[in-house]
Amino acid sequence: MGLIPYIGGDTNIARYIVSLLPRGKVFAELFGGGAAVTMEVAKRRMYEKIILNEKDFYVYVAYYVMKHHPEIFSVIHDFMVFYYTNFYNDVNERSKFKEVFRQVRDEMVRGEIRDVVEAGFWSIILHMVAIAPFVSGLPLRRAERPSMNVRCRDYLYERHLILQHVTILNTDAIDLISELDHNDVVMYLDPPHVELPYYRINFSYRDAVRLAQALRDVKHARVLLKLTKGDLRYYEPYLDSWAKFIKEYKVQTQGCKTKTKKISEYIFLSNYEIQKKLWSSAKEGG
Repeated sequence: MGLIPYIGGDTNIARYIVSLLPRGKVFAELFGGGAAVTMEVAKRRMYEKIILNEKDFYVYVAYYVMKHHPEIFSVIHDFMVFYYTNFYNDVNERSKFKEVFRQVRDEMVRGEIRDVVEAGFWSIILHMVAIAPFVSGLPLRRAERPSMNVRCRDYLYERHLILQHVTILNTDAIDLISELDHNDVVMYLDPPHVELPYYRINFSYRDAVRLAQALRDVKHARVLLKLTKGDLRYYEPYLDSWAKFIKEYKVQTQGCKTKTKKISEYIFLSNYEIQKKLWSSAKEGG
């Protein structure tokens, strides 16, 4: 269960990740994204305080509207029904909708939509209709599976209820690390891929190094960091004393005529010892 559909989100492995988390009083997910891990933690009430942070204002406002403005869910629902109905019935309507989405997306990129409710409304819409809202070309999701519009209100309200137990922040994740470095704090980080154009805010190799250095300096909190093989090289030199383990997963790619599956992997680094029994169970449960 995530908050919004998000490229590279943790929805499919959220339970696995949660099984690796240690006990504590405070949990913080510092790069919110789709927030699947936070939602799993909050649903289980695993910690006394749960913090969800996202630096990108236009992702943060989606969380904010889901938490504080359930009255807008009916409007989002009606919009989604209208969009998918027209998407199905007339191919030409797709290009008209896409132009609207593109104009809104471009206003967000320029930082022009500042009203929180308006920005949150459009952010939720864009993440529901586009695979990656800030990628060039604005790739739309396929309409052959319009399940979102059928249960859109329920989907949003379910998340609204869970978010009542979550504190949401809009700040730089790296700045938060030292503030949260206390006993009984558990931090989970799934940072953006380095220098890939999936996000509105670019995450450079310098950002990755700065993050790795901040994590190296953590003294009290327990930290779980999720990376891909491509990004590991930016962190490993600074976190070479941390435990490292690998989680394999299947990736499906679709060409013009065929679908193919390949095995890829996530790398997890932690500054605490994973209980062997728990780790073994998590590996088997995948």
